[in-house]
Amino acid sequence: MSPEVSSGDFFHSPCGTQWVIVFVLNASGINGLKDGKYVFAVRPVETSYGDDILYDLFPADKLGWTTQSVFDERDVYQLAYEDFAIHGERDQFVQLRREDGSTEFAWRWRVAFNMMRGTDVPLEAEWRQATAGEV
Repeated sequence: MSPEVSSGDFFHSPCGTQWVIVFVLNASGINGLKDGKYVFAVRPVETSYGDDILYDLFPADKLGWTTQSVFDERDVYQLAYEDFAIHGERDQFVQLRREDGSTEFAWRWRVAFNMMRGTDVPLEAEWRQATAGEV
């Protein structure tokens, strides 16, 4: 595992499913968690009514194979039903440019989710914690 994982990076769980890291948590003194680094990650799962968003908290030292997301300038993504081109990156954010030249920032994980799934995070999706068989 790469020691420097961050928001928007991908990893594959032991059963081979791909996840997007939303944020990294350095836990210390939290009830129910051993001290250490964790990642909160999400992935889509298709259901009969659309997509659900699975989430879970993973110990960072047990992530397995990880990769950093790479956003090339001028790559086009659709977020909230609007097309944007990548204009730049800053920490956990990606700067997006509209066709009219105006810009806004989006979370890296959301653009990485779009890269992984081919669509934006569905607004109507049900968010639920992954079960043991879904990790």
